[in-house]
Amino acid sequence: MTKIKFCGLTREQDILAAVGLGVDYIGFVFAPSTRRVTFEQAAELRRLVPVEVKVVGVFVEPERKEVEQAVHQAGLDLIQLHGKIEETLFELGIPVIEALRSESDVRSSRAKLVLYDSAVAGSGTTFDWETKLTGTEQAFIAGGLTPGNVSQAIERYSPFGVDVSSGIETNGMKDEQKMEAFIQSVRGR
Repeated sequence: MTKIKFCGLTREQDILAAVGLGVDYIGFVFAPSTRRVTFEQAAELRRLVPVEVKVVGVFVEPERKEVEQAVHQAGLDLIQLHGKIEETLFELGIPVIEALRSESDVRSSRAKLVLYDSAVAGSGTTFDWETKLTGTEQAFIAGGLTPGNVSQAIERYSPFGVDVSSGIETNGMKDEQKMEAFIQSVRGR
């Protein structure tokens, strides 16, 4: 079954809705973004997440100290890294999801999982779906996914998981109806 990650959650009601709908992963954004949360906010929200739902910290070119602090404070289960990555981040003892733009990047990745995303993460734009990807059993597909197109992405790539942020929002806020529609599009196939 395709795993589902809701990313960029910032409010208690969003966490409760996601958990209630059966999401597999929740992502907290620690990089500059309108969806950014502090380590303290993430720790508070983390208390609402049951152990079976994995919590992912999303970073862009972080320093090791920043990641260590977030893992400790917010109780992260995985880290998702975008951009240039310090090699020492792979030695923290926490699974890494590495964001990639193309399959050629996979060969050099040391990450447990990869995430194929558009050029601007969180922008709502898709990567080129004409791209042929192999090894997607270890990959999340992201970038511009919505309740209306996620089933096509799954049919095309058969990924380990799908990752959505702006595709489940209305006016920049998570929308429970869109969250539910996204889950239905993935699981109700």
